Amino acid sequence: LTLHPKNLDLKNSIVTLKDATLNNSDIVIETASQKANEKPKDTVMTVAETPSFKIRSEQITINNSKINFDDMSAPRAPNGMDYSHLHLSDMSLNATDLFYSTDTLKANVNSAKLTDQSGFVLNKMTADFEMNNVGVTIGNLLIETPGSVIKRSAKISFASLESIKGNPGALGLDIDLENSKLMVKDILTFVPAMKAQLSGLNPNSILYVNTRITGSVNNMNFQKLNLDGLNNTHLNITGVVKGLPNAKQLYTNLNIQKFQSTRSDIMSLLPKNTLPKNITIPENILLSGIVRGGMANLYTDLKANTSLGGATIKGTLANITDKNKAAYDLDIKARNLQLKTLLQNPQLGLLTADVSAKGKGFDPKIASSDFNMVIANVTLNNYDYRNLKAKGHIANKKYSINASVRDPNVDATIAANGEFAGDFPGVQIKASIDSIKTLPLHLTTNEIIYHGDITGNFINTDPDNLEGNLQVLNSILVNDGKRVTLDTLQVIANNNGDKKMLSLQADFISATIEGKYKLTQMANVFKQAIDPYFSLGTKKDTAKVDPYQFSLNIRAIKNAALLALLPNLKEMKPITIDGNFSSDSGWNANLKSPRIVYGTMDVEDANLKI
Repeated sequence: LTLHPKNLDLKNSIVTLKDATLNNSDIVIETASQKANEKPKDTVMTVAETPSFKIRSEQITINNSKINFDDMSAPRAPNGMDYSHLHLSDMSLNATDLFYSTDTLKANVNSAKLTDQSGFVLNKMTADFEMNNVGVTIGNLLIETPGSVIKRSAKISFASLESIKGNPGALGLDIDLENSKLMVKDILTFVPAMKAQLSGLNPNSILYVNTRITGSVNNMNFQKLNLDGLNNTHLNITGVVKGLPNAKQLYTNLNIQKFQSTRSDIMSLLPKNTLPKNITIPENILLSGIVRGGMANLYTDLKANTSLGGATIKGTLANITDKNKAAYDLDIKARNLQLKTLLQNPQLGLLTADVSAKGKGFDPKIASSDFNMVIANVTLNNYDYRNLKAKGHIANKKYSINASVRDPNVDATIAANGEFAGDFPGVQIKASIDSIKTLPLHLTTNEIIYHGDITGNFINTDPDNLEGNLQVLNSILVNDGKRVTLDTLQVIANNNGDKKMLSLQADFISATIEGKYKLTQMANVFKQAIDPYFSLGTKKDTAKVDPYQFSLNIRAIKNAALLALLPNLKEMKPITIDGNFSSDSGWNANLKSPRIVYGTMDVEDANLKI
């Protein structure tokens, strides 16, 4: 160490040097930014506190030295740069106008290089630097590391080091970076609080930055933010972000002039297991628009174009996590969205649609809402449906829906209304099917065309407590070119507690179930009853069913409608099936028919009792 003193002020504990040179040295500095607990006053003698020394130097040069700075009253940071415990090695420095005290380090750095215990390596630095107990300021900045180049200025401020541990959002920011590039590893070193957000990135990834940020962590003003990096990600935004690091208090007012990215870049940013396995991110994404607000009240006007289609969303969302208090007013447009790939569902395809919705609440029992939907095309079951429309309204537990489809292979209108009085809504429905062609819709393997009208009224749609009626009228069925006109088909369901009834009446069949049963358990009831006599599968049905006792009556006759449905039916005299089923006493059934000829099978005088 070589010193050339200029002035020594012992009274004020100030040492002023003309210059100082330090070569191949180890320096240890220990301070305590917080005062220790005061001891009881000495009743015999009081000694005045000795003021700490302050050092000034017009010129300072350091070569190949080590400096350890420790604030002994501050705990050590678990990772990243620990500004209370700096252990610097391989240090070289050329600086002017140095000032040092126990709480301040200030200098104009003409050149510097060093290595910190955190792993940070500084290859080159020029700056007007000041670090004190309320922050760090760097002006006229040039920093070069093995992966980063930072230019212009930066300021981090805080009331005290202790204060930001309990309230990191209060950390003040004034950052002005121009034509800079940042290695992710260096970002994590200087701002270890971002470890979770950047965990998916390669530490050696480079971000190119032009930005001007003022405010604090919990109130950041992005006067300019241009980011380019990873493989092909570009971000250009201005605006304000408030509330960080508490996501529940997040508020944004951002103008996204351009966000462009790729699937690989986005996946590298997302924490593991964030994205459901059945969701595919498009290979290329371009997004622009406005996002304003937070979880309590959000406004968006966004436009997205991707390699898997485009979409726009405009409107407001409020209290979206509260199904009772939620409010929304949205217009959504989808253009050629490739749902098959996006949702990884081979039954889906392209979607082009316009949807608008305005209302309050998500719970149907308290919701008030209107919606309108126009679907130009949507692919379902490998068929491209066209010209679908629907609009609806719900308020005071009552709803109404009107829908239509005008497709070359299905033409129909539907109107429904009802009330959400319980867990299952009531419904009144009226549908007019001008035509539906099942073969091109991939619903059947043979050509079937149907025309008819449907009306229904169910006060309870719970399948285990079904109550209401359904009628199918004016039906015309064409099966492989054979035209059949059907009379009325009617379904009636009654519910009187343990005595229920479900009947089906049509031209060729009459069937009734009456008694105590649950419709959702019928398949298990029949399978468990028949399995001991006629096995219907390799696995025994062990599903639990509730107690039941009901009768089954079926009557079937031969007519044109039945022959259209069963073209191989050559002859059939009336068939009757009567049965009784009980969870306590078992079951019995009788089947009778004078003659049935189906294909090559000919059965006469069928009389089966079980």
